Amino acid sequence: MEVPGAEALSTLLALRSREPAVTPVALGDDKDFERLLEAFEYSESPTEAVISAGLALDLPGWIRERIAADPEYYQEEQVDSAVTDEPEQARPLSLAFDVLSGKPKRQVHIALVPTAKPWEVPAYLKLGNWNECPAAEVHVAFFKSWFERYGAVVTGIGPDTVEFSVANPPETIEAARVLAREQFVYCADIVFQGVQSVENLAKVLVNSGNWYFWWD
Repeated sequence: MEVPGAEALSTLLALRSREPAVTPVALGDDKDFERLLEAFEYSESPTEAVISAGLALDLPGWIRERIAADPEYYQEEQVDSAVTDEPEQARPLSLAFDVLSGKPKRQVHIALVPTAKPWEVPAYLKLGNWNECPAAEVHVAFFKSWFERYGAVVTGIGPDTVEFSVANPPETIEAARVLAREQFVYCADIVFQGVQSVENLAKVLVNSGNWYFWWD
């Protein structure tokens, strides 16, 4: 379905309430949607196979392997040394707004993904497996873990972005640091090209009801 950008978030939340058998996800404007379809066409993995692989994935092991493959890249000392201003929390459903002007997009697509389990959405949309963006089954594993621990539900998936609304975010900086280290390995660009340090990311995550990820 298509809705004005200014109404995208309220529409999505309303759909969550009245359509429990589906997971509504914003996909951005026409340009975003076309790029998503292009990526979708290159994936041949069946949805159920991706879901099964995600549920079977050893997520802590994947994180360790990712770090071991390039330990210098994931050295926290390297990214924590930057001095930056106090970071801002993510805007709710930023995919519905123009990056430069900040104004709502004229039209935003919302997909009604045929699953009541939001962590299965990456398998339906064939998310990832390009550049540093993890494969779809890895997204499934992270989405499920974050849903169970923090009540994180995906709200938006763009050509290179993922967004969540979060019901139970970490309430202390200590708890947020644990999550920040996970998110850094999952999507290093939010640190290197965003908040500049894992510590800053932890500050962003404390009591934050919205998460934003972006891969270059």
